[in-house]
Amino acid sequence: MYWSISQILQQQGKLSEAEVYQEKALEIKPDIITKSYALNQLDFKLTRYLAWENGFFIEVGANDGIS
Repeated sequence: MYWSISQILQQQGKLSEAEVYQEKALEIKPDIITKSYALNQLDFKLTRYLAWENGFFIEVGANDGIS
């Protein structure tokens, strides 16, 4: 429920409120987030700054050159 509320708040542009609900959801169920593909889950940390609809971001970098 907290995760759903955070998603709705993100869509409304209420990013700081959404973050509170995301953190609460993660406390209750740490595996609620899908697999992160970025170093240190940077892709999830950036979601609070990506408040547009139908958009995307590209993270470019190399951790160890293989994975």
